[in-house]
Amino acid sequence: MTFCPAPGTVIYRRRSDTGQQIAPLHYQRSEPGRPCVVSFGGNHGFLDVLGLRSLSQEHAARIGAAMSQLFPLDVGKRSSVLLAGEGNRSGNSAWLFQFEVLRRERVSVPAGSYDAFVVKLTESGISDNMALVERAAWIVPDSFHPVRVTHRLTRGLDAGNVDWEATRIVRGGAL
Repeated sequence: MTFCPAPGTVIYRRRSDTGQQIAPLHYQRSEPGRPCVVSFGGNHGFLDVLGLRSLSQEHAARIGAAMSQLFPLDVGKRSSVLLAGEGNRSGNSAWLFQFEVLRRERVSVPAGSYDAFVVKLTESGISDNMALVERAAWIVPDSFHPVRVTHRLTRGLDAGNVDWEATRIVRGGAL
């Protein structure tokens, strides 16, 4: 199963706090059971984890397997995956990614109003990395578009996490 917006889709975004435009997400391709490949801000070939997080390609299969357990989206579904070395220059750390579909709700953003599922990602640092970040994304179930993302840093350094909302969505090819 693929759980990405159609290739060619562009989600234009702004910061929720200031309204400042931020780099749009350009969805390049998707493969069944793997995270979407996106470019943003001149950076190409990153994996998009439901609009919540960008990762390098090395973790595609493992994060894809965890994400696949959430689809089709339904309240209460959960999955998790342990990724080693991501996000720490020394490589002596690991991240535990825990996904949960929390609820379904109507959300309004500048791009429109949508019936969406709220998906939470909790990232817990392990070993040398003791960060703890909770993120939530509002995902439109028929197109897989993230339309809002929030985060809460409980422990560790803020690595440029930004709460955002979609201002315009340009759909790519057929799903």
